[in-house]
Amino acid sequence: LGAQIKGAIASASRDKRFHSRLSFIELDQANVEIWLQSGSERVSADAIAGGRFIELGVDGVEINFGDKSAYFKPSVATTSGKRTIDALMSSLCHKAGLAMDAWKDQEATILRTKWISISDGSTGLVSPHVLSMSNIDNGTILRWLHDSVHFLINSRQAFGDFTYLYDPIKDIEIIRSENRVRSAGCLYSLSCFYDSPHCLPSDISFENGLMAIASAQAGRTIEWEGHGRVVPEPKSADLPKMGATALLALALGGERLLQHFKNPYDGLFESVTRAQMASGRFQTHLGSDVENMRSSEFFSGQALLTLVQRAERGVCEAVDRCATGFAAYRHQFLTNPTSAFVGWHVDVWSRMAQLTKRSEYAEFAFHQADWLLKMQIHSAPEATWIGGFSASDQMPKYSSVVFLEAIAKAYILAKYVGDSERIEQYRFAVQLGIRFCERLRISDNQMAWFPNPQRSRGGVALSPLDKRVRCDVSQHFITLCLTLLQAEDIV
Repeated sequence: LGAQIKGAIASASRDKRFHSRLSFIELDQANVEIWLQSGSERVSADAIAGGRFIELGVDGVEINFGDKSAYFKPSVATTSGKRTIDALMSSLCHKAGLAMDAWKDQEATILRTKWISISDGSTGLVSPHVLSMSNIDNGTILRWLHDSVHFLINSRQAFGDFTYLYDPIKDIEIIRSENRVRSAGCLYSLSCFYDSPHCLPSDISFENGLMAIASAQAGRTIEWEGHGRVVPEPKSADLPKMGATALLALALGGERLLQHFKNPYDGLFESVTRAQMASGRFQTHLGSDVENMRSSEFFSGQALLTLVQRAERGVCEAVDRCATGFAAYRHQFLTNPTSAFVGWHVDVWSRMAQLTKRSEYAEFAFHQADWLLKMQIHSAPEATWIGGFSASDQMPKYSSVVFLEAIAKAYILAKYVGDSERIEQYRFAVQLGIRFCERLRISDNQMAWFPNPQRSRGGVALSPLDKRVRCDVSQHFITLCLTLLQAEDIV
């Protein structure tokens, strides 16, 4: 093996594709990364085409057809930007000197290959496969939390917004569209971290960044119809969205930010309460009683959460307002359950159950969590899907982070009420789900793949196949980590 490594390094240093040999004066800037194939198994073209058995960025792939062959290491799918199996396999066929669709031929032999990577950098031995549960403890979760917080802080743009979509492979911000709901949601997750015992007082750069974001978002709120304040939409003709106003109220209503932003918070909270209709439901667009039902799945939980935050501080009116909305939103879920609804409402009603001791709130939170558990994958032809959530037989994606957070909150409630059966059920689901969510993280193990490692670290990818990072996925990963640490013994 030693001789093979030396030979490989010698060949790499003389690779003609890079126009010149590695020179002596460049040695101090050179890093050595070695990939060792640890196994392989044959897979069919049909299985690959169905999106199973080969996971981009994790598995390598090799094709043999007649006297021609070629292989790709796992990193090729990531560094080359090949985001689909079709694109990767066509590129592999081209490398082997075959027709682009030769991999679909029954005569072709396709192997899924397993690898480990060794680097002379700080990452040491790298395995692209998910950690076992014995490797994940509260210390691991805390490290993930800090990485994602700093990823989000580094994603901030002017005027309090965040990079919506970042491609770590190309080191570019793909979309800069201004989405004030997502921007307020990201600030809310950072405010939750700021209030937690895990925020280090010595982290001045985080605090300065947070204050700059909060000041910018608070500064663009406007007076609304003579009372209260709202987050206006970029197009002045559009009615303000409840989600943006409610989430900014939640962010500025955090214990520490409230000390600096009480006036804008009070105005935002007033607008949220005035948007609650006689039925107990909330306007999805402030100033209109005509609800957008899709938006209500998200915005209603965010509006209710502003009331929960206030209720937990002893404000009886907020408790009553939550009670007013309970029947309407419970009916909505029972008649038309959706996963988008669950992400926020489990948080609302589990906290209200602990605050008020009302069993119907606990039962509703458990009902949602139990419904969500039916979507968790326990067995699949592709083992790397296990632990994720999917309503169909499609690969689980970033929404698994949101769903796992809901299950973790239900676990805390189950412990509070002493429901031993659900405690074990939810604990198992969370431990299984953490395995999948860890695969979405852009971690130290992958830093060699990206041109800007410091910018990439801590991001949470859209899927195991798509390494692009959306800001609100990182937002939910932060609140997931905070919930796991609050539960203490769940891992």
